[in-house]
Amino acid sequence: MTPTRLAILLLPLAGVPAAPACADDHAVIFIYHHVAEDTPSSTSITPARFAAQLDYLEANDYRVMPLDEVAGRLAAREPLPENTVAITFDDAYRSVYTTARPMLEIRNWPYTVFVSTAYIDEGYDGYMSWPQLREIAQQGAIIGNHGVRHASALAHGANEPREAWLERVRIDAVSAQDRISAATSTVPTLYAWPYGEYNADVERVIADLGWFAFGQQSGAAGFDSAMTAIPRYPQATGFDDMDSFILRARSEPLPIEITAAPERLLATGDPAPILTFRLDDRDYGIGGVNCFNSRGERLEMSRPGAATLRAQSATPLPRGRSKYTCTAPHRNKDGVFGWYSHLWVVR
Repeated sequence: MTPTRLAILLLPLAGVPAAPACADDHAVIFIYHHVAEDTPSSTSITPARFAAQLDYLEANDYRVMPLDEVAGRLAAREPLPENTVAITFDDAYRSVYTTARPMLEIRNWPYTVFVSTAYIDEGYDGYMSWPQLREIAQQGAIIGNHGVRHASALAHGANEPREAWLERVRIDAVSAQDRISAATSTVPTLYAWPYGEYNADVERVIADLGWFAFGQQSGAAGFDSAMTAIPRYPQATGFDDMDSFILRARSEPLPIEITAAPERLLATGDPAPILTFRLDDRDYGIGGVNCFNSRGERLEMSRPGAATLRAQSATPLPRGRSKYTCTAPHRNKDGVFGWYSHLWVVR
């Protein structure tokens, strides 16, 4: 979504106080990839911008917590400290070690690095090494599971039996888990979906393993979030300005109830999916909901019931990962928005 569309969606920041609202039933999780100036902008944030974001969190009394503790408390519906955030990095790029790590360690802040094990084993250029990963693990970082070769869990052949596909997903996840444990002497139970792509079938694979899994769809994580598709806010050039970062840090889960939605894996040429949901909540009014697609286009919306909305993109979804994002302003907290994103993947 472009910064302009985001501004339309979330309204101006003028006059919004810096301190976030009480967050005892949710947390905000940020996802980064590269922290560098010479890497692809779509997966990068500059060191200066990353430092500014950390400075904001520190100056405004955010509590940066380990990701496993955040997920465990959410799953158990146990209250979290006020203003809780977690910091994660996907892919274990070298800039995390050289640039981000010192900024976090000087603050004694925990963080999680999700690793695709084959890239480390084969010494791919630009990635961390196992000695570096062992070092940060010994210093308190969590080493999470990102699969063996960063393959989408939804990638399977047209003639591949369903059971074979799901067993392949399970074997890939377990193989990566075993390699991380052997290399770092840690036993992670945190899994990040490669490319942020998942559906109900592969979620059940991770649920059966007893792990938590994290997506790349935006939104705050709350007690009612699916623990096999926990939302995270991606940070990358063009979507990492400080106004947007502050809005995300202060956000809450939008407490909607999905009543109808197509399966997440769609075929090319399918009509744009229709998302139907209820919102009947004292803190968020259904009349304040705005929804957009990944291109920043406002969704066509109808209201078939007093507390029900139906949303659909006016244009078909492009190939690859897409999402509908819906937000609404909090009725009693200035500058706080409820936020929900729904994922689809078009083959």
